[in-house]
Amino acid sequence: APMAAGVLAALETDQAGIAAFRTMYGERLGILRDLMLDCGMRLAIEPRAGFYTLWDTPSEAFGQPISSGEEFNFLMIEKTGVVGVHFGNALRYAVCADVAAIQDDLLAAFKSAEVSYT
Repeated sequence: APMAAGVLAALETDQAGIAAFRTMYGERLGILRDLMLDCGMRLAIEPRAGFYTLWDTPSEAFGQPISSGEEFNFLMIEKTGVVGVHFGNALRYAVCADVAAIQDDLLAAFKSAEVSYT
């Protein structure tokens, strides 16, 4: 109940704050989306709101066949330190952190995966 009251108060009194967060997350989504697309990743669905992106699992990465989102996720963690959340053959990457500040590291990580889809 306290959280709901806080959300209600924000909705009633802080539309500017809500708009600022919407803009911030929208910018972060755009950066991550473009970066990952440039590295060959394929969107499962175009992000429209919030702070998550959803991606199809590549069929090959790091020079080996990939059979599941879980396998790809754990390879990314092991080889690059990038952590996603796997859902069957989909992967979720969030933009909670300042993506612009870490985009060079993210770019290097996803480029090193050399993903492909068949």
